[in-house]
Amino acid sequence: MKEENFNKLSARAKQKVKLLVARPDFQEEVLRLRKGVNIPENGFRENKSSQKWYYDLCHSDDDYIQKVWFKRKSEIIKLEKLGKYSDAEKLKKDLTISSPLNSFRISIKNLIKKYKLPLNWEESIRRYIIFDDIDKMWIPLGLNLYTELDKDTELQRLYLEIQGDTTKKDIEKQWELVKHYQKKLNSHIKEKFQPIKKFERDKRAYELEKEGKTIDEIADIINQEFDIALDYNQLNIVLKRYKKRLNIN
Repeated sequence: MKEENFNKLSARAKQKVKLLVARPDFQEEVLRLRKGVNIPENGFRENKSSQKWYYDLCHSDDDYIQKVWFKRKSEIIKLEKLGKYSDAEKLKKDLTISSPLNSFRISIKNLIKKYKLPLNWEESIRRYIIFDDIDKMWIPLGLNLYTELDKDTELQRLYLEIQGDTTKKDIEKQWELVKHYQKKLNSHIKEKFQPIKKFERDKRAYELEKEGKTIDEIADIINQEFDIALDYNQLNIVLKRYKKRLNIN
């Protein structure tokens, strides 16, 4: 990304944050969340304190699993034995989202939803709740490019994530970067896919050839079924071109 474009997107995102944190109703929501997970009203001022807090939160999550989840596991098993699979799944879901870590995560997402923020701001809002400092938020810009490896094949996926205020111009300015990563995809081809204009006709001719029909027989059938008049040479070209698309010599 060019520096000029990066600075523009960064300034836009920073202004959006400043307006958000200046809202009294947003600050009330933040204080409520901090209180619910034992974060000081003004957040943590040092990483060591926040690390201790996170350790305690994880510990409380472990306690929840031991004391609540396993205690109610018998209820899930009973529902499954009775064939009430939907009820069993609902109970599993309710127990899962009620754990301290998941509850905190979902509360942040609900805050994002309430204030119409992009979903990829989750980590940014989380860091603001913890540190009360917009300079520590890692604010996503107007659009983001992500690559992901498929765990089974190690093939790469490429995602372009936009936000509600992303413009066409923003995307165009990033397009060179998109093309750079696009070339690394296994599915990348130098030429754009061109559909076969007479696909059904050409496919039918190829299938008839596979059945062992002669060129003359194929021509008679094709001309009758598609109400056209292909001669011997034209049909050979059709078959050669179709087989090339199937990677058949």
